[in-house]
Amino acid sequence: MEQKKRNEYIDIIKAIGIISIVIGHSCWIITQWNILIGPFVYSYHLMIFFVVSGYLYNEDKVYDRRSLLKYLWQQTIRMVKLFFLYNLFFTLIHNILLKQNLITGNIYTGTIMLKNVLNGLRFVTNERLLGAFWFIPMMLVSKILFSCTYHFTKKRKVLMVIIMMFYGILGVGLCIYQIFLPYRLQISILSVFFIFVGLVIKQHWHVLDKYVFSFGWIPSSFVLYFILYFTKSSIDLSVNKIINPWLFFLLTFIGVYFCFSLAKFILKSKKATSLFSLIGKNSMHIMALHFLVIKVIAIIYCSIYGITDLKTMTKFPYSFNIWYYYIPLAVLVPVIIVNISKVFKRKGMINY
Repeated sequence: MEQKKRNEYIDIIKAIGIISIVIGHSCWIITQWNILIGPFVYSYHLMIFFVVSGYLYNEDKVYDRRSLLKYLWQQTIRMVKLFFLYNLFFTLIHNILLKQNLITGNIYTGTIMLKNVLNGLRFVTNERLLGAFWFIPMMLVSKILFSCTYHFTKKRKVLMVIIMMFYGILGVGLCIYQIFLPYRLQISILSVFFIFVGLVIKQHWHVLDKYVFSFGWIPSSFVLYFILYFTKSSIDLSVNKIINPWLFFLLTFIGVYFCFSLAKFILKSKKATSLFSLIGKNSMHIMALHFLVIKVIAIIYCSIYGITDLKTMTKFPYSFNIWYYYIPLAVLVPVIIVNISKVFKRKGMINY
């Protein structure tokens, strides 16, 4: 696969991942057809990002101690900036959202607002619509753990494999025993294993590529769905819910194959490739803004149909079973907003 194609391919996989997250936050069951879509996407929608992170991992950036420290510093600054700016945005519009019945809570005074803004520097937010950003510090910690482990074991491959597998076992164990660490570090530990899986996939892609079929997403989706259906179970890593170790790893790996295969299918269409690549490149912005878009849609829906019940209007994460509006708009509106802001930035009208 050519480098350009490979980049598009990975962007498409990221797009599938973020669309799956939006689906999971917009609809648990498609009542019209009685399809359990929530448990399906929850099986892989977080771990696919760690697999992608491993696939894109540049071992040269952590070859010596100096380059390792530089890489970790760059990653930390990038994540802190992303979290801080979106926490700042949601804090500043908190009172507006409150008055428009998009959220519940108390009016922010200047002091509270300043305190909440500064909390963003330590990955803490009180803004419910930014709730999906618990992913950001968790991703940063997993990258730090993986990079340090890779750096110190790069010349001892067997030891590296053992430690990476240990991360997976330890992470699963923490989830099973419902041990919650600050910033959900138990999920960070588990995720290190999947970053390693992504790196292994990249290193052996010349072989694995032959077994990732463009139609493979069809049988893999059926297998994934029916396992969930017959076991009547689901995965939710935000609350340490993994079913059991064997099913967790089985379902996650099937989900990863589903994403890689579906991405190959999408690559067959130039228009679809362009759209999904764009979505994938803006996946973190979609993660930050999709709850806001979902709530705005709900308020518009209430206005059109004269719904005034406050409890219904402020229900989180969604108020109505209108997933066919939520999903495309919650994905595309953030992409449009971000790309408009980039145009203004290029013209020197904004600076961030």
